[in-house]
Amino acid sequence: MFSRVNFLETPGRIPDVTKVVHEVVQPGISKEPGYLGYIVLGDPTTGKALGITLWESEAARAGSDALARTIRPKVEEATGGMMRSVENFEVLLCDVQNVPEV
Repeated sequence: MFSRVNFLETPGRIPDVTKVVHEVVQPGISKEPGYLGYIVLGDPTTGKALGITLWESEAARAGSDALARTIRPKVEEATGGMMRSVENFEVLLCDVQNVPEV
C-alpha cells in the first residue's frame, strides 16, 4: 500500500478544510483506480492539516497525481491556506478497526 501526504497550513480555517475535503477532494479522488481511502487530520489551534490518501499500488498513486494537482489549488482557494508540501510514502502499517464515518 502507498500514500500521498499533503501538508496544508491555513489561517484558522479548519472548518473550511472540513467542508472542501467533503465536497471536493474526497468525491473527486475516490473515483481514481486503486484508491483505498482518505484520512484528513486538522489542528484548529495551529491551522495545520494533513491529508493522507491511500493507494493499492505505487502505480495507482502515480496515476492519480494529475487529478491531485488540479484539486490542490481549489483547496488553497477554499481555505485561504497554502499547501506546504506533498510527499509520497510506502505504508508500513495500517491498523484501522471499526472507525465511525466522520
